[in-house]
Amino acid sequence: MKALAGSNYKLRLLTRNPSNFKNAPQNAEVVKCDINNQEDLENAFKNAEIVMAITQFWTPEVLSDVKQEIVQGKMMADAAKKNGVKHFIFS
Repeated sequence: MKALAGSNYKLRLLTRNPSNFKNAPQNAEVVKCDINNQEDLENAFKNAEIVMAITQFWTPEVLSDVKQEIVQGKMMADAAKKNGVKHFIFS
């Protein structure tokens, strides 16, 4: 994110808790989003050209069932496709 902070890109940072991003870059919009909710993802990806998707691999739910990470990734990819995202980076 640091590399993009001063760029011409408009960033949209997704989080369950927007108050965690009090020091977000000037070119960033912080959006409340649950990546386990398809509707949240679809709304968050509207008008996005590029999505860098990161699953919540560190959460207890995913650590106890690795298939949850696959579900999260697929939901993000589906939301990106539905919104016509041009570039999808999955990490």
